[in-house]
Amino acid sequence: PALGGLQQPNAIMTQNHYTPILGAVIYAGTQSLIAELNNESTDRPLLRNCIRMLHELDAMVDFAPFTSPDSTSAPFFCPETATTTTTLVTPSTKLHGGFYTDLIARLISYFDQEGRKWMLESSSTAAADVPSFLMHVEQRLKYVTSIAVYYLPNSTPPPIHHTPLHHPSSSTTSPHQYSNNKRLLASIVDMHLLKPHLTESCLLHPHQLYPLLDDPTRINPDVKRLYLLSRRIENGIETLRSAFAEYGKHKGLSILHPQSSASNATTKEQEKTVIPQLLQFKAHLEALHNIAFAHDNLFAVAIRTVLEDVLNSGG
Repeated sequence: PALGGLQQPNAIMTQNHYTPILGAVIYAGTQSLIAELNNESTDRPLLRNCIRMLHELDAMVDFAPFTSPDSTSAPFFCPETATTTTTLVTPSTKLHGGFYTDLIARLISYFDQEGRKWMLESSSTAAADVPSFLMHVEQRLKYVTSIAVYYLPNSTPPPIHHTPLHHPSSSTTSPHQYSNNKRLLASIVDMHLLKPHLTESCLLHPHQLYPLLDDPTRINPDVKRLYLLSRRIENGIETLRSAFAEYGKHKGLSILHPQSSASNATTKEQEKTVIPQLLQFKAHLEALHNIAFAHDNLFAVAIRTVLEDVLNSGG
């Protein structure tokens, strides 16, 4: 509601308290975008106009307070003297957070909390949680892209620092400069919702991953979605390839050395079941490679290595 009377630049620029009002618009704007993430209704055209207004006022990035020429205590902005009146910015100047600063901080916190909530609610043995989580990440990526396209102006956003996550495998990442808003917002989803879970202790844990890889009906779209999302993360494909290789070795050896095999079974009797099972397993790995992993050569090499190791294991 506070945005209603502030959709025109003059409504702010004629005020003596320029910075507090501008901060209120920034806060209301970012709050409205977070509300959309929670499926709450917002006045989208009004919100879009307010964000474009912030862009016109150069308030998308951090800015120094405006002061009148005869006073250093009251924030002030005069359109008539805007081209000649400047604010001296020193290392001790306290900058006010711009729209990007506030939005980035809120999105990082939102997706960080959302990811931790999923970890707490998911069962360590419920493989069905993995497809639903991957689909959720994919939907979040589509949504933040739509936000960038509809709301944000076509300008270069500032570099951002991804804050450390409360996750055992997380670490601080280097700042990156993003050439457009879509990449900026998508990177937050990648780093704070997807990456913390793309580990051997979470999504790639055998209890989660192996049932997913076992099921032929999940090759497309579930395993394929896992592969495509892994490509978005640095070293994500290598991490997935390593987990896939371990899966192949585990399943291959379980075929050669079944725990339930009778002690008096002859070699010929074992060959009658083992060889067809190995051929079927090889076909399954190749289906994963061709359909889910898009003929990725890294996974082709992994399959050859797995089959060689299994056959050379003395089975």
